[in-house]
Amino acid sequence: MAMSQSNRENDVFNYLNSLAEVGAPVPPLRKIRSEVGGGSLSTISRAVQLWSAQHNPEGAEDSDTEFPASLDDATMRTVFDGIWRAFRPHLNARLAAQKISFRSQLSHSAKELAEVKQALAKARSKISDLEASNKELQEALKKEKEARLRAEGAYEALKTFTVAK
Repeated sequence: MAMSQSNRENDVFNYLNSLAEVGAPVPPLRKIRSEVGGGSLSTISRAVQLWSAQHNPEGAEDSDTEFPASLDDATMRTVFDGIWRAFRPHLNARLAAQKISFRSQLSHSAKELAEVKQALAKARSKISDLEASNKELQEALKKEKEARLRAEGAYEALKTFTVAK
């Protein structure tokens, strides 16, 4: 059984190392357990503590060092560097998630734009066809009006000719 615990700890170490390489924070124990394929929470917790001790030798969380009475530039720089190191993985993970979200939205918007452009091209083609058809109909109407006027003129002439006889 000690062998399986050692293997499980190695699995946890490997998983946490892969997260550390991409700057991701240590996830909750249950998430780690699901990623490494099982194990007791106490074994995983112990492995996380060992890994954290190896990767955070200063022990910032468990440190009993008191806050300095005065803050000179060097101390302020050290404090801010520590804060930055602590939050950078979280911020990088959030930034990566935002990039993925924005890329997805951009891709979706690009697809919608392509669809709108296609619909616009179809509408322009339809307008062009309708304008051509309208022009043809107006020319036909003009010819029909001219023919009607000629017919009315001929009718009036015939009527005048018939009445005069």
